[in-house]
Amino acid sequence: MTTGAIEQVYHVAIWDPILASTLYLSPTLAILLNALFLLATFSVNVFANTVGPAYDFANTFPRKLTWFRGSVDRDRSFNSAWCVDVLRLGIRLPI
Repeated sequence: MTTGAIEQVYHVAIWDPILASTLYLSPTLAILLNALFLLATFSVNVFANTVGPAYDFANTFPRKLTWFRGSVDRDRSFNSAWCVDVLRLGIRLPI
């Protein structure tokens, strides 16, 4: 329905809701709004990708691990292994 209304007004079918929400804004506000959408999407996806493995770790040892402790331990082990590879292989990080 929204795509049809946009097609009637602009004579182009725009399927992307982010692009459609920035049609009426100035370029500066459109860039700011798109940056905020990007940040929100990234934040939600990082959290969503942490929940599943954290529950798996917490259910492995339910008396010793909580959901938070499982996610912290998972992230700590992953980051430690990644840091060792970075130091051992001499990878330069783009900082």
